Amino acid sequence: MSNNSITGPCSSVLREAESVFPRERNRVRFNGTRNTRAPAERTDEHGHTITTACLYILFDTITLYGTLKALMPNCLTCKQSFIIEPDDREFYAKLNVPEPTHCPACRQQSRLAWRSERSLFYRPCDLCKKMHLSAYRANSPYRVYCLDCWYSDKWDQLEHGRDFDFSRPFFEQFHDIRKLAPRPSLFVTQGTIVNSDYCNAVTDIKSCYLIFSAFTCEDCYYCNFIRDSFNLMDCTEVYHSERCFDCVNCDQSYNLIASDNCKGCRDSAFLFDCSGCSDCFGCANLRNQKFCLWNKQLSEDDYKIERAKINLASRRVYAEMKKKYDELKQRAVHKYAQGFNNLECTGDYLTRCKNARASFDCYEVEDSKYVTRLTGSQDCYDVDHFGHSGTEQCYSSVSIGTASKQLKFCTQVWENCYNVEYSDMCQKACSDCFGCVSLSHKKHCILNQQYTPEKYAALKDKIIAHMRATGEYGQWFPPAMAYCPYNDTLAQDYYPLTKATAEAKGFIWADDEQQPQPASCALPDTLTAEHDLTKETFVCEMCGKNYRLAKQELELNSRMSVPLPEKCFQCRILDRLHRKNPRALYDRTCSHCSKPIQSSYAPNRPERVYCEECYQKEIY
Repeated sequence: MSNNSITGPCSSVLREAESVFPRERNRVRFNGTRNTRAPAERTDEHGHTITTACLYILFDTITLYGTLKALMPNCLTCKQSFIIEPDDREFYAKLNVPEPTHCPACRQQSRLAWRSERSLFYRPCDLCKKMHLSAYRANSPYRVYCLDCWYSDKWDQLEHGRDFDFSRPFFEQFHDIRKLAPRPSLFVTQGTIVNSDYCNAVTDIKSCYLIFSAFTCEDCYYCNFIRDSFNLMDCTEVYHSERCFDCVNCDQSYNLIASDNCKGCRDSAFLFDCSGCSDCFGCANLRNQKFCLWNKQLSEDDYKIERAKINLASRRVYAEMKKKYDELKQRAVHKYAQGFNNLECTGDYLTRCKNARASFDCYEVEDSKYVTRLTGSQDCYDVDHFGHSGTEQCYSSVSIGTASKQLKFCTQVWENCYNVEYSDMCQKACSDCFGCVSLSHKKHCILNQQYTPEKYAALKDKIIAHMRATGEYGQWFPPAMAYCPYNDTLAQDYYPLTKATAEAKGFIWADDEQQPQPASCALPDTLTAEHDLTKETFVCEMCGKNYRLAKQELELNSRMSVPLPEKCFQCRILDRLHRKNPRALYDRTCSHCSKPIQSSYAPNRPERVYCEECYQKEIY
């Protein structure tokens, strides 16, 4: 029973069974008789003739399903069953952690509730009292220091250390430390930020405004997940590119507008899944083409004449082209997964990965599973953001990496850290730390208290035994311990909840602190020289909140001849995230050859989704 032969509603379960319980056909028994290689026939009670091979397959299926069901625990949160495979168990045994009790989706939701990027607030520093921009609200229960104070020697890292109390749960004691130890106001690499105050989760940027999760960028605005780029506006997942607007998942491109899944394209607009194209408009699935309009080849002169008729600086015209472009995408061929140079991978938006399974938005990741937004990492499970520089053997963590190894149940632990567990905001060469907060260059610490190596090892073992007895070890932190409200974090992007639902699940929720004001003027259809909009206030057509336009933004709008935004930057980012498929895998068949495939396109979606072989034949 090969994977290719398994179809129907139970196909995913049976394929998992096939991989979990490999066997030799000639050793299967049916009614006490060893299977022979002869294709004998039998007759059932209705007189239907069936071969013994069919009986063996039926017997195998029932046996495998029963065995597999026993190995499929129910998630403690959503109550859905999930599979723990043999290689998963090998990984958990290697790291000496319990098997998970929650499904992969619920595990990731809990971790992403510990990563805030785009929510920024003014608040005083709890040390120098200076007002500054922070990822923490003014009423946050934590001590928040401005970056100058946090990176200074004005405070003692071990001031709030304490002995472990074996009469209390670990999480309670850890949370006591978290409420006292100071936290940095933003998650940026100090000394690499130039003229870019309104940004977070960034490194090596210059003259940028409201960009997030970015590396090595200049003159970029309202973007997230970008790197090595210049003059970008309203872009998500754009790399090694310049002068792009409203693009998603594009690489090595120049002067590209409103495009998705493109590489090496320039001087074009509204492209989908194109590569090496220039001077094209409204096209899909093209390779190395020029002067194409809505997938029709034109002469250079005809193309320029037709393109000049389309004024994308007009919001009305832009909306019309966007609607036509969305219709074009529905008719286009869609590859079952986005990615390049991958080997034995499942997931989506993977590049140069090997044996990365059920993973998304990763670059150069190897032998890992259930990971998202990792780069340069291997042998990791259940890790989100951000890896880099040989991150290895990390489990159930978020916002960790940069040459760090053996991190378990950690958040914001990075830069050459080793063997750290259940810790938060520990950076720069911390090793052998357990239950610590806001440390750097420390070793052999538990609850921010220093120990000798021998005492550390003995006490750590006793604490883990205590946590196993209380049911804490192996679990992620309780929802109420997250340092930001749920609606301020990335969890709300990928697992949106209402306030009532979030609070019912134990998460914190924060209501808007300011009430929106009416717009001070109407947003013009087209930006002209006489418009001075930098002092005006507008109302987002989606969420109803106020937003304003920056001078640099208007200058880039004018240079690129693109429209003014009708939504606030937060809603524009959400729109771009929704142009990508969800982080989920479905069993479906290739729209061309009907071969079973795993894809982020749900089976009921209308797009033509091709397997790798059919896609290559169709496009190339």
